[in-house]
Amino acid sequence: TRVTAPAGEQAVSEGRLPVITQEPETGKFHVLAGSSEAPIFLAGEEVTAPTELRRGDRIRIGEAEFEFLA
Repeated sequence: TRVTAPAGEQAVSEGRLPVITQEPETGKFHVLAGSSEAPIFLAGEEVTAPTELRRGDRIRIGEAEFEFLA
């Protein structure tokens, strides 16, 4: 899996990128919680625990927004 961040995006370049994991048994993807300095949002809600991703989900960190396409 590859994530590309917009050039010059402060929150992405200085903070932590969203961490996406995949369960080998089920193939399901999850986004992990961010930090207080770099919170991660899924569908407008802050991610505070591993949360399952679905195709088309929007992940936001800082001003950068990503669409999950797997």
